[in-house]
Amino acid sequence: MGVTVDVHQVYKYPFEQVVASFLRKYPNPMDKNVISVKIVEEKIVESTGIIYRKRIAICQNVIPEILRKNIQGISKHPIQIAKPQNFKDFSQIELRILAHLSGDPELLKLFQESERNDVFSTLTSQWKDIPMEHVTHADREQTKKVVYSVVYGAGKERLAACLGVTVKEATQFLESFLQKYKKIKDFAQAAIAQCYRTGYVASIMGRRRPLPRIRAQDQQLRAQAERQAVNFMVQGSAADLCKMAMIRIFSAVATSPTLTARLVAQIHDELLFEVEDTQVPEFAALVREIMESLQQIQDPELQLQVPLKVSLSAGRSWGHLVPLPEALGS
Repeated sequence: MGVTVDVHQVYKYPFEQVVASFLRKYPNPMDKNVISVKIVEEKIVESTGIIYRKRIAICQNVIPEILRKNIQGISKHPIQIAKPQNFKDFSQIELRILAHLSGDPELLKLFQESERNDVFSTLTSQWKDIPMEHVTHADREQTKKVVYSVVYGAGKERLAACLGVTVKEATQFLESFLQKYKKIKDFAQAAIAQCYRTGYVASIMGRRRPLPRIRAQDQQLRAQAERQAVNFMVQGSAADLCKMAMIRIFSAVATSPTLTARLVAQIHDELLFEVEDTQVPEFAALVREIMESLQQIQDPELQLQVPLKVSLSAGRSWGHLVPLPEALGS
């Protein structure tokens, strides 16, 4: 990891001195990313009226990394304060996609039966056969990590490290989960077999990812391609839905006589918008309708077997968002 600072006459202004000193103190602010930082002169953007004063420009989009964790203990969120922010994300989108693709009856039942405020707690109760009221936060987090280890193709060693248990215990957790939800394993095996035959996998919208190493003689390379095959079908399909949501929201705002919302960032399955105070209720209703209607997509044959749910938050900055009913004072 390295940070390069492109600053002319770095000690000409106090701001540059502060930035240079800060970067020397924190040489590795982003794991696995090389960031080029440049000091930019004061700039006024007339279209928004926002003044950017001696800001730092970063050469690549690191917002997903900022969202995922703090950098060297620095709070990640109190940014984008110029206008009210509105945050939307698909609720448990990857788990819902996994339920659809696998067709596992227990997972489908979980989403189809009723509205669930906390799917992972319900899933924990279902998997471990314990009453909902006895599900602890630790139980819930354990379930969540096991689920995403399946989605992301994490090995048993990686899962053990995430759970803080032995490899043997992690293996038992994983096998127990896949025994409960048998169709998930069937789906993964079918995805790998199809990829081996064709050399690629496809998302629900038909977007392909070639994986030539699926036929590699090297077992490690082949295993990596197998994990990528399963992962792409789930995450790639979730990405398809998110991109469709972005396109439809943009079109709706562009043709609306009242809405002026602007997309600030996409972070995986989450969308961050800049919205005027007076437009928040109308825009929130529009976004919810668009994102949840994607269950039917465009082709009746592609209709998802599970409903899509959206979580909405709003606030004055990215770091101070609250659930939308609270933000609206209801």
